[in-house]
Amino acid sequence: MTFSPNKPVTTTTPTVVVDRGLPVGTYRFRLVVVARDGRSSQPAEVVVNIERAGPVIPGGVTPTGPIVIGPLQPSPP
Repeated sequence: MTFSPNKPVTTTTPTVVVDRGLPVGTYRFRLVVVARDGRSSQPAEVVVNIERAGPVIPGGVTPTGPIVIGPLQPSPP
């Protein structure tokens, strides 16, 4: 689902998947539930920080030196 600042999003599903294209920054999301009889809930708000992700290292190892991404080629003899 694509979000635009200050534009309401209406859905009938109980979950929302956030657009993966959100740029780095801080976002505030507000949820208001409207019942079938038209009554609205109090707003629930959450602040989300999108940060640039670094490389994922298998096994949760924290690198202490340079990271090589890609296949390693052996040195010629």
